[in-house]
Amino acid sequence: PMVAANNNNATLNGSITYTSGTNGGFNFNGPTTYDYISLTETVTHKTGQSFSYDVWVYFDTLTGYDKTIVGKVGCNVGLIQAGSSMRMQVYGPNGPCAGGNVNYTSVATTTTGEWQHWTGTYEVGVGVKLYKNGALEDADAYTGNIGNYTDTLYFGGSINANYTMNGRIGEAKVYSKTLTQAEVTQNFNAAKTRFI
Repeated sequence: PMVAANNNNATLNGSITYTSGTNGGFNFNGPTTYDYISLTETVTHKTGQSFSYDVWVYFDTLTGYDKTIVGKVGCNVGLIQAGSSMRMQVYGPNGPCAGGNVNYTSVATTTTGEWQHWTGTYEVGVGVKLYKNGALEDADAYTGNIGNYTDTLYFGGSINANYTMNGRIGEAKVYSKTLTQAEVTQNFNAAKTRFI
Protein backbone atom coordinates (compact mmCIF):
# COMPACT_ATOMS: atom_id res chain seq x y z
CA PRO A 1 0.00 0.00 0.00
CA MET A 2 0.96 3.62 -0.37
CA VAL A 3 2.56 5.53 2.48
CA ALA A 4 2.14 9.31 2.28
CA ALA A 5 2.62 12.46 4.35
CA ASN A 6 2.36 11.48 8.00
CA ASN A 7 -0.43 8.93 7.51
CA ASN A 8 -2.91 11.55 6.25
CA ASN A 9 -5.78 10.18 4.19
CA ALA A 10 -5.56 10.48 0.42
CA THR A 11 -8.33 10.52 -2.20
CA LEU A 12 -8.37 8.12 -5.16
CA ASN A 13 -9.66 9.77 -8.34
CA GLY A 14 -10.64 8.13 -11.64
CA SER A 15 -10.56 4.37 -12.12
CA ILE A 16 -7.50 3.45 -10.04
CA THR A 17 -7.32 -0.21 -9.07
CA TYR A 18 -5.11 -1.95 -6.56
CA THR A 19 -3.08 -5.09 -7.18
CA SER A 20 -2.34 -6.98 -3.98
CA GLY A 21 0.60 -9.23 -3.33
CA THR A 22 4.25 -8.75 -2.53
CA ASN A 23 4.96 -6.25 -5.30
CA GLY A 24 1.45 -4.92 -5.78
CA GLY A 25 0.42 -1.31 -5.93
CA PHE A 26 -2.02 1.25 -7.24
CA ASN A 27 -2.62 0.93 -10.99
CA PHE A 28 -2.86 4.07 -13.14
CA ASN A 29 -4.13 3.83 -16.72
CA GLY A 30 -3.17 7.18 -18.21
CA PRO A 31 -3.73 8.74 -20.57
CA THR A 32 -6.70 6.45 -21.28
CA THR A 33 -8.34 7.46 -18.00
CA TYR A 34 -7.78 10.42 -15.70
CA ASP A 35 -6.35 8.61 -12.67
CA TYR A 36 -4.57 10.30 -9.79
CA ILE A 37 -4.33 10.31 -6.01
CA SER A 38 -4.57 13.62 -4.16
CA LEU A 39 -3.54 14.51 -0.64
CA THR A 40 -3.58 17.78 1.30
CA GLU A 41 -0.21 18.65 2.81
CA THR A 42 1.53 21.93 3.56
CA VAL A 43 5.28 21.32 3.68
CA THR A 44 6.54 20.47 0.18
CA HIS A 45 7.29 22.97 -2.57
CA LYS A 46 7.28 25.88 -0.16
CA THR A 47 9.83 28.68 0.07
CA GLY A 48 12.34 27.95 2.80
CA GLN A 49 11.37 24.27 3.17
CA SER A 50 13.61 21.34 2.23
CA PHE A 51 11.77 18.17 1.19
CA SER A 52 12.12 14.75 -0.45
CA TYR A 53 9.93 12.38 -2.46
CA ASP A 54 10.64 8.64 -2.38
CA VAL A 55 8.70 6.20 -4.60
CA TRP A 56 8.68 2.67 -5.99
CA VAL A 57 7.23 2.78 -9.51
CA TYR A 58 6.62 0.38 -12.40
CA PHE A 59 5.96 1.80 -15.88
CA ASP A 60 3.88 -0.15 -18.41
CA THR A 61 4.47 2.47 -21.12
CA LEU A 62 6.45 5.70 -21.39
CA THR A 63 4.81 8.50 -23.35
CA GLY A 64 5.11 12.26 -23.80
CA TYR A 65 3.78 15.02 -21.57
CA ASP A 66 4.93 15.39 -17.98
CA LYS A 67 3.52 12.59 -15.82
CA THR A 68 3.38 13.60 -12.16
CA ILE A 69 4.65 10.62 -10.18
CA VAL A 70 4.78 12.59 -6.92
CA GLY A 71 4.45 16.37 -6.96
CA LYS A 72 2.32 19.46 -7.31
CA VAL A 73 0.64 21.21 -10.21
CA GLY A 74 1.87 24.48 -11.66
CA CYS A 75 4.75 23.97 -14.10
CA ASN A 76 4.81 20.29 -13.10
CA VAL A 77 7.04 20.16 -10.05
CA GLY A 78 8.37 17.15 -8.20
CA LEU A 79 9.20 13.68 -9.53
CA ILE A 80 8.09 13.82 -13.17
CA GLN A 81 8.28 11.21 -15.96
CA ALA A 82 8.37 12.42 -19.57
CA GLY A 83 9.18 9.88 -22.26
CA SER A 84 12.21 7.88 -21.15
CA SER A 85 13.27 10.51 -18.62
CA MET A 86 12.60 10.85 -14.91
CA ARG A 87 13.13 14.30 -13.41
CA MET A 88 13.24 15.96 -10.01
CA GLN A 89 12.18 19.51 -10.77
CA VAL A 90 11.54 22.73 -8.83
CA TYR A 91 10.81 26.27 -9.99
CA GLY A 92 11.74 29.54 -8.43
CA PRO A 93 11.59 32.11 -7.15
CA ASN A 94 8.50 33.65 -8.77
CA GLY A 95 5.93 30.96 -8.02
CA PRO A 96 4.15 28.46 -10.28
CA CYS A 97 4.49 29.23 -13.99
CA ALA A 98 5.31 32.90 -13.33
CA GLY A 99 6.94 34.91 -16.08
CA GLY A 100 10.73 34.72 -16.04
CA ASN A 101 10.72 31.66 -13.81
CA VAL A 102 13.50 29.11 -14.25
CA ASN A 103 13.36 25.39 -13.49
CA TYR A 104 16.09 23.49 -11.70
CA THR A 105 16.10 19.87 -12.75
CA SER A 106 17.98 16.63 -12.20
CA VAL A 107 17.40 14.06 -14.97
CA ALA A 108 17.99 10.31 -15.45
CA THR A 109 16.73 7.55 -17.73
CA THR A 110 13.80 5.31 -16.83
CA THR A 111 12.46 2.16 -18.51
CA THR A 112 9.35 0.00 -18.68
CA GLY A 113 8.73 -3.48 -17.35
CA GLU A 114 10.61 -3.32 -14.04
CA TRP A 115 10.21 -1.89 -10.56
CA GLN A 116 12.45 1.11 -9.89
CA HIS A 117 13.09 3.10 -6.75
CA TRP A 118 13.31 6.86 -7.34
CA THR A 119 14.11 9.57 -4.80
CA GLY A 120 14.09 13.29 -5.50
CA THR A 121 15.37 15.78 -2.96
CA TYR A 122 15.34 19.56 -2.67
CA GLU A 123 17.64 21.26 -0.15
CA VAL A 124 17.25 24.97 0.57
CA GLY A 125 20.33 26.84 -0.63
CA VAL A 126 21.80 23.74 -2.32
CA GLY A 127 19.49 22.46 -5.08
CA VAL A 128 17.92 19.24 -6.32
CA LYS A 129 19.18 15.65 -6.53
CA LEU A 130 17.78 12.55 -8.19
CA TYR A 131 18.52 8.97 -7.11
CA LYS A 132 17.68 5.71 -8.87
CA ASN A 133 17.78 2.42 -6.96
CA GLY A 134 19.77 4.04 -4.17
CA ALA A 135 22.45 5.66 -6.35
CA LEU A 136 22.83 9.36 -7.17
CA GLU A 137 22.06 9.93 -10.86
CA ASP A 138 22.12 13.73 -11.22
CA ALA A 139 22.19 16.99 -9.26
CA ASP A 140 21.41 20.62 -10.12
CA ALA A 141 22.66 23.39 -7.86
CA TYR A 142 20.30 26.20 -6.85
CA THR A 143 20.92 28.66 -4.02
CA GLY A 144 17.79 30.81 -4.40
CA ASN A 145 14.24 30.31 -3.18
CA ILE A 146 11.52 28.30 -4.86
CA GLY A 147 7.97 29.61 -5.20
CA ASN A 148 5.11 28.59 -2.94
CA TYR A 149 2.77 25.99 -4.41
CA THR A 150 -0.73 24.88 -3.53
CA ASP A 151 -1.32 22.44 -0.68
CA THR A 152 -2.52 19.52 -2.81
CA LEU A 153 0.04 16.81 -3.47
CA TYR A 154 -0.57 14.48 -6.42
CA PHE A 155 0.50 10.89 -7.08
CA GLY A 156 0.34 9.25 -10.51
CA GLY A 157 -1.15 12.19 -12.39
CA SER A 158 -2.27 15.82 -12.33
CA ILE A 159 -4.06 18.53 -14.37
CA ASN A 160 -5.77 16.14 -16.84
CA ALA A 161 -5.55 12.63 -18.30
CA ASN A 162 -2.58 13.53 -20.53
CA TYR A 163 -0.51 13.93 -17.38
CA THR A 164 -1.46 10.56 -15.84
CA MET A 165 1.17 7.80 -15.76
CA ASN A 166 0.63 4.31 -17.14
CA GLY A 167 1.82 1.82 -14.57
CA ARG A 168 1.92 1.23 -10.83
CA ILE A 169 3.05 2.99 -7.69
CA GLY A 170 3.87 0.44 -5.00
CA GLU A 171 5.00 2.77 -2.24
CA ALA A 172 5.47 6.54 -1.88
CA LYS A 173 6.92 8.57 0.96
CA VAL A 174 7.04 12.32 1.52
CA TYR A 175 9.59 13.98 3.82
CA SER A 176 9.85 17.53 5.12
CA LYS A 177 13.66 17.28 4.98
CA THR A 178 16.41 16.43 2.52
CA LEU A 179 17.25 12.73 2.63
CA THR A 180 20.96 11.97 2.75
CA GLN A 181 22.64 9.44 0.47
CA ALA A 182 22.72 6.99 3.37
CA GLU A 183 18.98 7.42 4.01
CA VAL A 184 18.14 6.96 0.31
CA THR A 185 20.20 3.77 0.21
CA GLN A 186 18.57 2.57 3.43
CA ASN A 187 15.07 3.08 1.95
CA PHE A 188 16.05 1.23 -1.22
CA ASN A 189 17.53 -1.71 0.67
CA ALA A 190 14.59 -1.91 3.07
CA ALA A 191 12.06 -2.60 0.28
CA LYS A 192 14.06 -4.03 -2.63
CA THR A 193 13.27 -7.65 -1.78
CA ARG A 194 9.58 -6.81 -2.07
CA PHE A 195 9.89 -5.31 -5.55
CA ILE A 196 12.95 -6.80 -7.27
